[in-house]
Amino acid sequence: MAPTLYPTFEQISSELGDKIIAAMVAAHAQTVIDLDTYRAELIDFVSESSIRGHANWIHDRMFANLARLVDDHPDVVIQDNGTTRQIMVSQRHRIRVKRHHDDGNISVYETQTALEFCLQGPQTLFPELDEIRLMAGYMWDDATGEMGLAVLSLRDGTNNVVWVEVLPGQGEVVSLGGDATPQAPIIGIAEEDVRESGIE
Repeated sequence: MAPTLYPTFEQISSELGDKIIAAMVAAHAQTVIDLDTYRAELIDFVSESSIRGHANWIHDRMFANLARLVDDHPDVVIQDNGTTRQIMVSQRHRIRVKRHHDDGNISVYETQTALEFCLQGPQTLFPELDEIRLMAGYMWDDATGEMGLAVLSLRDGTNNVVWVEVLPGQGEVVSLGGDATPQAPIIGIAEEDVRESGIE
């Protein structure tokens, strides 16, 4: 089991609410469509883009899709200053979009704020806030170069995965990291960040 000081996936999904979870699923689905369109209609652009550039393109689309879907939610604040892009839900859950690898890990551009975001507990800038930091996005298939299932993850450090859970209705449930055990329908979402991208 995950350490008791960490909230479970079930607690987090209940706190976020059905509308936020549904928006994560819909944003992921739309991004898959966007990626297919991009690859089909702009073949030269795709072939000439770097791995980092391609990953950034997916990140931008997924964040834009998610932000559009939650923009009118009364408990959501969208924060986008060009490099740091995140969504705050009810002043308690801070969410960034990340690509997840098959071991549950993510790539992080190692600024102080990015590294702190991966940690749970008080932070330097806002030590009084009792917030939970989450990674919403998707699994990435390195072999095929395709987006996998939408996931949501909690970690305490860049490589310390507490849990990664798949959003409901997408297939088999997975649980990665720590001693977390799979739960029956689960939620999750995430997108990517590449080590050199500068996107947090």
